[in-house]
Amino acid sequence: MGSLAHWILARWPSGKNEKTENFESELEYYLNDREIILRLPVHIRDAWRNVKNKKILFDLMMKFARSDTGIEIRNNIKNIKREYRFNIKLNKTSMAGAIDAFYGNTLIDYKLTSVNDAPEGLYESQLDFYALAAHELTGLDEIRTVAVFLREGISKERICNDFEGIKARVLGASEKCASGDLPPELKSCVKCPFAKKCAFSIRN
Repeated sequence: MGSLAHWILARWPSGKNEKTENFESELEYYLNDREIILRLPVHIRDAWRNVKNKKILFDLMMKFARSDTGIEIRNNIKNIKREYRFNIKLNKTSMAGAIDAFYGNTLIDYKLTSVNDAPEGLYESQLDFYALAAHELTGLDEIRTVAVFLREGISKERICNDFEGIKARVLGASEKCASGDLPPELKSCVKCPFAKKCAFSIRN
């Protein structure tokens, strides 16, 4: 369901779809129009077919659309970049990824994980990584990051400006990873969203 939510949020609200007059009917179009399934990646089509999933997503996303962050996004609709992909070099280290939404000095990251289940420090580090990438691409001295927890309708904001410190952490982690000297943080397994796929997880 998370992949489906991200696919829709990469397109909605658009203000461009001729079939819709407002963001609510446009969301109904993405969740219910049969032509949409032909546009979806194969691996999320089953999630789209699930009526329960679509009801949950409609409620969560409408709550988000009416939130302060959702209103802010609609107000910046002409300037917003979605699924903003980057691949940049830090010394000899490549940084690659995709930012859910980016406009001005603000980057948005959508989370379907409950805020209480978020692994401590994981999302903050992820957003620091994105903020560093945004800084490198734009030259901005300050990046505002917003983690949107869709289930609760909560947005958590931070200001990133210590880019030398973030860069040092990124380079340090990449060097350890390349050398194989990066032991797993087993204390994070309990809440880690990737634990079931990880060979080191204590949950396996």
